[in-house]
Amino acid sequence: MKTHKNSGQLVAQLRKTIGKSQSQFAVLVGVSKYAIIAVENGRNKLSKSLARRIQIATGAKILDENIRFEPVSYLPVAESPGKLTPEAAKFLRSRWDGTGKFDDLYTRKDFEQWRANFFPSSDETARKSFDKIKQWVEFIFKAAAKPGVAGNRDRLPAVYQSLVEWLNETRENLKLEKEVDDILEQETHGIGEAAYSISYLKKPDDPERVREEFAAYGYDFNEVKKHFKKAKPNDWIVLQTECRNLWEPFRGAEFIPCKTRTLLTKPKFHFENGWDYAGRTMHISKEDTLRELAEFQAKNARAKMTAADEPVTGPKP
Repeated sequence: MKTHKNSGQLVAQLRKTIGKSQSQFAVLVGVSKYAIIAVENGRNKLSKSLARRIQIATGAKILDENIRFEPVSYLPVAESPGKLTPEAAKFLRSRWDGTGKFDDLYTRKDFEQWRANFFPSSDETARKSFDKIKQWVEFIFKAAAKPGVAGNRDRLPAVYQSLVEWLNETRENLKLEKEVDDILEQETHGIGEAAYSISYLKKPDDPERVREEFAAYGYDFNEVKKHFKKAKPNDWIVLQTECRNLWEPFRGAEFIPCKTRTLLTKPKFHFENGWDYAGRTMHISKEDTLRELAEFQAKNARAKMTAADEPVTGPKP
């Protein structure tokens, strides 16, 4: 995309046409306010990247001496011109009447139509945009797993981490923390378990923290504690919980209690032998654990005996 020496003035003109402050316009296109200021006052040239961001956000293509409404040739959503909404098609017919008189005149109505009918900020557009881009993410991951120069196959971890960093930076830079958290709260509910050793709960290091954790899961610790007399030696208490995902794109398996419960309106708990619980949830058998513990203890004992048998050396008198 070719940009002109007057492009900074055109950016300012476009911004004012759609009624945005420099800060609001910066948020709209996903850059800092200072990047917009630097372009508008001529200190920096309008880069191809920023020009593309502006076109995606507004439908406006900044040319040499004017601003053109370009909604069809660069539709970000996975739609072809033949699949435009009736409202969008009607607007284009009325705008491009064949005279060319208004072709290079970008208006506030163009922006409103772009946001309403060409590239609206809606769940449907979000899904279509994701469906369009996800195949390219898959291609990058597959390519990183193939041998490269000199048979190098070690690029997949770097690609994975690059995507994780981009996700974290985008969430932070575009101030999407609250919106992402709200979506996780609404869409990622699931039923899980939280388990505590009864012997620990009878004398916890931090009683207040334990009460807070139980409350977060929907339990009154003082009420639950009344049932401890039913527990057997080595039992754990297993709390049924309703949790949701915590933002963690690297591991992807962090959970926290939900603020509101829709799946588990009345939480339940039960007592379970600690070894049985470990075997059920972590596939750890009592026999294997005791054997490993015995081997570890025997190894330490042999090491101490060897150290005791070694002669003591030191400087000669």
